[in-house]
Amino acid sequence: MDRGTPPDQAPTRAPHFEAIRTEVTPNVVLPGPLSAQPTWGIVSTVKAPLADIARFAAWHLTLGASQVHLFLDVPDPATEAFLQGDPRIEVTACDDAYWQRVQKDRPASHQRRQFRNASLCYRNSGLDWLAHVDVDEFLMPPDDLMGILAQAPEDIAQIQILPAERLAGSQSHFKLTARFAGQDPSVLHEIYPTYGAYLRGGYVSHLEGKAIVRTGLPGCRLGLHTLRRNKAPITNVAVLHGTWLGHAHVTDWASFRDKLAFRLEKGSYRNQRPRFGLGELLGFLQEDGGEPALRAFFDEVCADTPRLRAALQNHGMLLTRDLALDACCERVFGCHPKDLPA
Repeated sequence: MDRGTPPDQAPTRAPHFEAIRTEVTPNVVLPGPLSAQPTWGIVSTVKAPLADIARFAAWHLTLGASQVHLFLDVPDPATEAFLQGDPRIEVTACDDAYWQRVQKDRPASHQRRQFRNASLCYRNSGLDWLAHVDVDEFLMPPDDLMGILAQAPEDIAQIQILPAERLAGSQSHFKLTARFAGQDPSVLHEIYPTYGAYLRGGYVSHLEGKAIVRTGLPGCRLGLHTLRRNKAPITNVAVLHGTWLGHAHVTDWASFRDKLAFRLEKGSYRNQRPRFGLGELLGFLQEDGGEPALRAFFDEVCADTPRLRAALQNHGMLLTRDLALDACCERVFGCHPKDLPA
């Protein structure tokens, strides 16, 4: 089986790690010095068509992941059989027997299922580094990720990767927040003239990013965005600048519309702050203006339009990178994603 080739062939440049600690003293003791050739892998709880899962796995294997561990939130024998054709992919079917074995009952929320699966994988991992990302998220390092991880500070247990949100309808255009691009937040009102005041950085998805964490740390559990010890986030953390987490949160208008109810009630749009934010805005637009109002929001904030690309470009907030996901899938699995069952 063709293992694929890395999408970037340039030699690894010195990465920029910015340490951020909430305490003076780190709260975990690291297991030892870093390897000169550290292994890394991905863990994800997935609920998506096989084509999307295959693209996700193929991209990270092409980047050099030693292992991609996929927990199938809705088990499917055909999906499991296809993915297990590559020995670097480990698949766990999260059926009733699985949940009985690991904790008796299936957690009601998808966030708790993700947390439980990632922590189980973390405790059993034989890798040096493990990243917990979703099926619509793609690590985008500028160079060889193994080489970057080899240069991580030895006292750092977690590397935070900041998100770049993909424009809906595009395969290669991503937007950055004003802060990520070193811009004043006031530019959001120029880029999103109607809705900028209600957006966190101009995104409709998370700003926290995702973590690549060192394994082998006792008493730790791997959450959605961070490694935790004794129910508190660890403090040995650094942000890796120049490496992005490409987040394909909204693919098109139909998916935005169809997923809105779930995201408002149980997902990333639900209100978690004492202020009028994105969830309240979308709920108001839905109630007051219906689908036309929601479509106007989508067109201004999410869609890959010449206007939005130009506005982002003018402020250094447009990131362009063609991931060539279909080509990665063909190299790794020997087939085009469109030929896979839905």
